[in-house]
Amino acid sequence: MSITGTIDDPEDRCIRKPVCGIRGWCSSDKVRSLKGLHFSIGEWPVRHSTQIRPDVEAACSGMPAAGFLIRLDLNFYLQAVKDNELEMRLVVPGEDPFPFRFRIAPGVVAKCLAGAGGA
Repeated sequence: MSITGTIDDPEDRCIRKPVCGIRGWCSSDKVRSLKGLHFSIGEWPVRHSTQIRPDVEAACSGMPAAGFLIRLDLNFYLQAVKDNELEMRLVVPGEDPFPFRFRIAPGVVAKCLAGAGGA
């Protein structure tokens, strides 16, 4: 199994606003620790904070697990949007990257572009 992850919010993995929150968790049956976990979109890092998730730790008995919270500002990652989709990678040292794919709701990219142009 190796590393796995789940997105709790938005549950349908649809980004509906240029700035939004993403909440989820990850676990691994391969490494002893999730220290050093990070996220990226394309070549750009994505800031996140880790969260203690007793529910996840209980469900992943004996495996390292961590919750995460991301405040995503799509304006910084517009170059990575392809066909109204965005891929974010979860990276844990010693593991292959784990992809999360998000749909971008209609009009969101236009809002980013309008904001950048001052419209």
